[in-house]
Amino acid sequence: MTEAPQSAKSSPAGWIVHHPWKVIGSTLILLAIVGYFLQFVRPSITFQDLLGKDWPGLKDYEFLQTEYIADDNLLVLVEARDGDAFTQRILTGVRDLTGELWKTPHSIRVDSVTNFQHTEADGDDLAVGDLVNAPEHLDQAALQRVKKIALDDPIALHRVVNPEGNVLALNVTFHFPMLSGDEKLNSYGYVRELADRFGKDHPETRVYVGGLTALDATVMTISMEETGLFLGLVMLVAVALLALMLRAIVPVFASALVLVFSIMAGMSLAGMMGWKLTPFTTTVPMIILIIGVADCVHLVTAFVQRNGREPKNRALTAALAANFKPILITSVTTAIGFLTLNFSGSLSIAALGNQAAFGVMFACLLSVTFLPAMLAILPMKVQAKREPQTERYTRLADWLHRNRRAVLVASALVAVALGLQVPRNVFDDRIPTYFAESLPWRQANDFSENQFGSAYNFTYSLDAGHEGAVSDPEYLKKVERFAEYLRGLPEAAYVKSVTDTFKRLNRNMHGDDPAFYRLPEDRETAAQYLLLYEMSLPYGLDLNDQINMDKSATKVLAAFKSMSVTEVLAMDAKVNRWIDSNLPEMSYVSSGVQIMFAHLMSQDTRGLTLGAIYGLVIISALLVFMLRSLKIGLLSMLPNLLPALLAFGIWGLTVGQVGFGIAMVSGMSIGIIVDDTVHFLTKYLRARREEGLDAKEAVAYTFEHVGPSIVFTTVVLVAGFLLMVSISEFRVNTDMGKMTSIILGFALLFDLVTLPVLLMIFDGEPVAKPNLDTQTMKELEI
Repeated sequence: MTEAPQSAKSSPAGWIVHHPWKVIGSTLILLAIVGYFLQFVRPSITFQDLLGKDWPGLKDYEFLQTEYIADDNLLVLVEARDGDAFTQRILTGVRDLTGELWKTPHSIRVDSVTNFQHTEADGDDLAVGDLVNAPEHLDQAALQRVKKIALDDPIALHRVVNPEGNVLALNVTFHFPMLSGDEKLNSYGYVRELADRFGKDHPETRVYVGGLTALDATVMTISMEETGLFLGLVMLVAVALLALMLRAIVPVFASALVLVFSIMAGMSLAGMMGWKLTPFTTTVPMIILIIGVADCVHLVTAFVQRNGREPKNRALTAALAANFKPILITSVTTAIGFLTLNFSGSLSIAALGNQAAFGVMFACLLSVTFLPAMLAILPMKVQAKREPQTERYTRLADWLHRNRRAVLVASALVAVALGLQVPRNVFDDRIPTYFAESLPWRQANDFSENQFGSAYNFTYSLDAGHEGAVSDPEYLKKVERFAEYLRGLPEAAYVKSVTDTFKRLNRNMHGDDPAFYRLPEDRETAAQYLLLYEMSLPYGLDLNDQINMDKSATKVLAAFKSMSVTEVLAMDAKVNRWIDSNLPEMSYVSSGVQIMFAHLMSQDTRGLTLGAIYGLVIISALLVFMLRSLKIGLLSMLPNLLPALLAFGIWGLTVGQVGFGIAMVSGMSIGIIVDDTVHFLTKYLRARREEGLDAKEAVAYTFEHVGPSIVFTTVVLVAGFLLMVSISEFRVNTDMGKMTSIILGFALLFDLVTLPVLLMIFDGEPVAKPNLDTQTMKELEI
């Protein structure tokens, strides 16, 4: 084999190719260092890891979780198929199931219709006990009495029984020590098994399992399962397409190693930084895999095209030298796009951006070092020479040149027409719709909302400022006033307040006279009622879900029907304004899972949009600097910016609702779609500056040398994101996959049609050949 000239050997590209074992050894050492941190990556779905411990809204939520009993729960719903759940058989089963649920790992409380603490007068005493004690011995009249009590009690109705009396709810409350990532999965699995067994033993019922803990377990399960499935399928697709395009096994094998190692690097960053594996960051491996393919394709394609026409090392050196700059530029711009996710208020979304950016840059490093080194040492069969396609690309360039004005006008009309549809998009979302209807949690949530009328829980802690205030009639009147205000809201389905308990106790202590269903009139009486009631409650069913330890504050729970993000924010603001206006002296804290995420989504809309703008400015400036042309840099902005605009126009026409997944796309997509533009312009400028070709000839030259690679990388990218769409049961991922695929499709069209036309129109003046070292240019073929 003919040796490469000394000048080629001494260049950086030549050194890598001619010292492959040093490069591979250094790479393996680096991988060992990076891979060490993988052991520290642990899954998590805590709000601290999703949002960040310093996120403003988390402080109020955590205060309520420590001040009162936590709201981690599983909700078991038992539906009677014949329309009446108050039968001996069903109530007996529910009583037994209630007992079994107490054994659930980490459970601290179980509420159901059978252990609902019913109070009634017993002479001059107060009788407190389970509403349903021995259902197997109740006759029809007794069953109807129990049903009437449950349906008439404002605390039981809409909480443990629906208004029709055909659905009973069992609520399990938890305290998770969070010592391992599978605590919620284990508890959900235990309850799921009990529910399935109940359904088999009671075929006259349907059973559902929902609640926040079920939601968390579902998110973690589908995230882990989909990550493995996605990786396998996308890797298979990428390898198959690479093999089909290159018709060679060695470069496919070497490229696969680059992708695997890059994924390891991206995930290891979480271990270095102490970030957890969350539902958002589980997509990092697939993103790195999809994008990393592009770096490998351009280098390997250039090498395969040269291999056989010239000595292997020389072909590899020339391919690396020619592609180093565009690979570097595209990797940096892609990384910048992902780094815009740091404008999110969520720690996990920012971590997604940082890990993806780190993995992309690691893929860049490996594709220009490890990949050519592997290709240098691995034996590779010389491909049969393919007939050049110069004439075909020349005809395409000629056609575009003849019709350049028509193409430009058509592109402008399409851009304007779809751009006008962008305002049709409205940022709004409904959290339950993030999940596919086939998921058990989604089915349970929809069923619960339909039967009980509520989906979102807002909690308010009203603080009187001094110990024992919950027995103060004046304080109780204020709490009752607030509770009545909430009940008057058309969106509210259920309100739970300790004032209902006081009114019921006052009625009980007056011989169950309905006229006394009101608050006690003096503090001493109220305190006595509360003490008597609390002493009669069984273990685990006390009032710590409504009253804090020193009895200085109470928690009012309001359950609202399903609302969009905009409606949640409006409701939260509306209720807070009412408190500020009507109870100005009252100190309060309000929170809720849906409130937190609604605020996060609203803030991220602004933050990620700002990040996308900054990203665009930085990327554009970088392109102008790297391409050494203000004119070309400015022209490159159109095919980089317009695809996202047009995709949002398509979205406005077809969907109209921009959710959380779509909000993350803008900055990310700009970084991704720049890749093809950079490779096109780099090769175009080489043809103009070094070959002295005119604009039309340079476009034909570019089509021939990078056109197939650009089409291939776009196909791989779109295939990867469409796989996400077809398989994922998490709509944040599917929306992101759909939008990114649309953007990439438009980007390909603009890069291969509109951009060449723009270059022919605005870069048409001739360029003189530069005075270069011809021998060096011939040796390296840069």
